[in-house]
Amino acid sequence: MRINPPVAAVCGLLGVVGLVSAGCGTSASEGGGSSSTGTAGGLERSITTAHPTDGTLPSVVWNNNRGEPSTLDWISAQPIEAELPVVCESLRSIAPDGSIGPGLAESIDHPDPVTWVYKLRSGVKFHDGTQMTADDAVFSLRRAAFSDTSTVNELAGTVKQISKTGPFEVTVKLKKPDALFNDATATRLGIVESAAYVERMGKRYGTAQGPPLCTGPYELTDWKTGRGITLDAAKDYWNPDVKRRIQRIDVRFITDTPLLTSALVSGEVDGAFTLSPASFPQLRNTSGGTLTVGPSPEVMSIAPVGDDGPLGDRRIREALAYAIDRAAVAKTVYQGAAEPVRSIFSPAMWGYARDTFQQAYDQLPELSVDLDKAKQLVESAGSPGEQIVITVPAGLQEFVQTGTAIQSAAKQIGLNVKINAVPNTVFGAMFGDPSLRKSTDAILTTSAPPLSDPLVQAYRVLVPGGPRNYGPYDNPGVTRQFAEARATDDHEQRAKLLIDAQAKFMPDFPWIPIVAISGSVYQGPKVTGAPASQLGQFGGPWAATAGPRGE
Repeated sequence: MRINPPVAAVCGLLGVVGLVSAGCGTSASEGGGSSSTGTAGGLERSITTAHPTDGTLPSVVWNNNRGEPSTLDWISAQPIEAELPVVCESLRSIAPDGSIGPGLAESIDHPDPVTWVYKLRSGVKFHDGTQMTADDAVFSLRRAAFSDTSTVNELAGTVKQISKTGPFEVTVKLKKPDALFNDATATRLGIVESAAYVERMGKRYGTAQGPPLCTGPYELTDWKTGRGITLDAAKDYWNPDVKRRIQRIDVRFITDTPLLTSALVSGEVDGAFTLSPASFPQLRNTSGGTLTVGPSPEVMSIAPVGDDGPLGDRRIREALAYAIDRAAVAKTVYQGAAEPVRSIFSPAMWGYARDTFQQAYDQLPELSVDLDKAKQLVESAGSPGEQIVITVPAGLQEFVQTGTAIQSAAKQIGLNVKINAVPNTVFGAMFGDPSLRKSTDAILTTSAPPLSDPLVQAYRVLVPGGPRNYGPYDNPGVTRQFAEARATDDHEQRAKLLIDAQAKFMPDFPWIPIVAISGSVYQGPKVTGAPASQLGQFGGPWAATAGPRGE
């Protein structure tokens, strides 16, 4: 089976970056375009934001709210670094609406269930002027899939072999059919970097002394440690149809919410993603600027750790689920930039078969507050008096506030919950170090898969051995259905398998879902066009859609 873009490769790329071109339009139902989708708590809600004018901006100042990256090596960088998506590109690409389009591969062959053949674009240059070839793609894919230090290989477990089969052709052989792999090449797993450059930089690669090179619309031209990163519109960029209306992006590292809010209001900083809800009241009333929220696959949940203690009992997990006021968390803690959610498979994860998923989702319990039911569940479990420790990051106000709400709700139904607020660095380390999780019964966490496919979340959270399956949750019947879904290319059939599995695992509450958190973007008076969806911000070249704001 040969897979080609529906019109032409360049049209798919234009759709990805939100540009308008004759003959390249698609309807919203086809996964393209961008328009306002309403309001949320007084906030404008949209996939992208208002299109810029045709002019150019010499420069803008953008903020990385997480602070200075510890690395921009694509196989180990944090998944929400704003710099990497505009510098590096993958074999395929992710649009702001989560749909998958063409990237550095101009066509794809799928001759049998375990073989994927990628034909690369010729004439693509890295930012040092050297040409991208199959050697670079093979090197990059192998490094991402097989390196011991890779954090992007969760979707590469079925990869058997990656080989060069032509000057601009790469063939991937799988151990077994895997419906996720091809789409995963649109994530950082599929980034193509210069093999010669990575090898020359060695351990310096990804640092200020060896920043990423890549092929994207912007190149990293300066990195002053502790001060900022400069991104310039790349010379000789391979796709002339992608307009870079911003010539230079100066990235700052302000992590303090009040300081960042002040800088945005004053115009010292022109824009930022993933803003703290605490800043919303000021930002939505700023003259000339706009605050927009958008869809995100990120779901906040209580993730039980271990199967002993009260949370090892399904009835206690269900009781807690019915005690939490999700609507209040969405409105008060997240200022309307979140929505109550019924499943760990949130609506923003439905990248296909949306009507099928929606019908099933509507049949799930709403999980509205029901204290009587929650109390009965606690009593049926023997009214355990042991303390339940839930760990949260002390530096994130919305987590602390949600934790306090959970503690209060638990008290109302006779459960003794303690909120353990730890430094952000310790909290982050808990995900990779089981020994640090021994002191807690649960983690209040978020999970945002890099693709709009619930199956990614399933393999993270619900399959034995999954990187976020801390319970551990083990339902052999559910695991078998996930395996069958992963081997199924047909979207409707895959959706039905996932829906059937969802009906089995959700009554177990392996994770207790609370709210789906929206993406957010603030843009000052001179700039517009950056995506509001989280996948558009960290999965694609967000700056390629931004530019001057009209009068």
